[in-house]
Amino acid sequence: MVHKNIGDYIVFICMIFTVLTGCAVRIPAPLEPVVLEEAPQWNVADYKLIFGSLFTAQQNVGMQKFIGEVLAHNPDLKSLASTVKATRYNAHIAKAEIWPQAGFNVSGRREKNALTKEMDKTVSISFEVSWALDIWGKLLDDARSAQYLSEKSEYDLSQAKRVMVAQSVNLWVEYLNDIRIENDLTNLNAIFNNILDYYEESYQTGLSPFEFYLNAKNNLKNGQTRIRQVQLERIKTGLTMNIMRGHFPAGKLVIKESRIPITLMALPDSISPTSLAERPDIRSAFAQTRGFEFSARAAYKALLPQINLTVSAFKNGETLKKAFNGDLLWQLVGGLTQPLFNGGQLRAIARQKSAEAEASWWQYRNTVLKAMLEVEQAMADDKMLARRIGQKKTMLKDMEKKTASAKERFSDGDMALPDYLQIKAERIEAQMELSGIELLYIKNRLSLVMALGLPVETMSENKNEKS
Repeated sequence: MVHKNIGDYIVFICMIFTVLTGCAVRIPAPLEPVVLEEAPQWNVADYKLIFGSLFTAQQNVGMQKFIGEVLAHNPDLKSLASTVKATRYNAHIAKAEIWPQAGFNVSGRREKNALTKEMDKTVSISFEVSWALDIWGKLLDDARSAQYLSEKSEYDLSQAKRVMVAQSVNLWVEYLNDIRIENDLTNLNAIFNNILDYYEESYQTGLSPFEFYLNAKNNLKNGQTRIRQVQLERIKTGLTMNIMRGHFPAGKLVIKESRIPITLMALPDSISPTSLAERPDIRSAFAQTRGFEFSARAAYKALLPQINLTVSAFKNGETLKKAFNGDLLWQLVGGLTQPLFNGGQLRAIARQKSAEAEASWWQYRNTVLKAMLEVEQAMADDKMLARRIGQKKTMLKDMEKKTASAKERFSDGDMALPDYLQIKAERIEAQMELSGIELLYIKNRLSLVMALGLPVETMSENKNEKS
């Protein structure tokens, strides 16, 4: 009897020692989010081009419908939406691990006794409740990790939608710009054709050298080649637009608008530097950091003792009726599990998770710094492109005055036809240059909106409800 009591004491002391040594495991401290630096120079009042208000759906209904089709049918967005559902269920599964688990079982057994040659029948009814006591908070940390990773997937989907909207607008304005350039090149080629006719007739009559005729012919060929290049680019853009909206590449694409919305984006007078904190990609990176942090904490807590409780109640009988009417038997089982030796596997897993959390932290910081760089670059480009547009518009006005003056001189007989046509060609070239700069301005303004994390719903809020 004495030896039995001594053995019980020894077991109790070992259990206390195991718990105390397990509690000594160091758990990493939580990470803090990167504080965005102040950027008072982010003021766009001086960078704004003079134009009206925000772009509205009434100005470009076709683009609104196209964006709606992309958001509704794009395969990448559909895949990400399914991933969001999966991560939500994963978070629900992790939360369910914290609560007790209950089960009900009815089983029957029929066997022949080898000695008596009689059939033995037994029916069992059992109900069991098991609960892993989360005294260290390991299961709670697992649930928090899964929740943050679920939020990360939702931010990823939100960012993907923003990117899809931006890409849709870029493709739309590129398509319209190709149409405009093609029309300008057609008019330009008509001028080159008139110049060629003039020099061909002049060469045949001996009034001009062959070199003038050859240069006019080469200019016409180059103009035709430029038209084919623009047409090819427009076809490629149309194929990409069909893929984005979930259609076959060669599907029908109808675009009725012929005007590029230069007033697509109007920014507020001032922008808070904390607006970057609302960017979905930054919030996604931070959510991932928090998820990995709690995953590391849970991995360290796996080194601590784990306590389980199980309560079971059961009845037995020869038939189901007798089993229900039989005596109720129950038992309560408590268990404590403490890993002692596993080759350092659990500790290695904990350190691995901690390293992943640290790597995620630096990825988050890198995302923030790159976002700030995107803003600075887009701001500088916005100011430069706005200045170039103003300069090109001034040059175009001068060219229009020059063209009007040349027309009067040609009518009065003071200017030859080739010289007058050449001035008209220069005006068209200046118009195409302005169109190219306006296209860059619109795309850069959209990049600035994306970099600042400003909402892009304005471009799709009035899209077709059926989409």
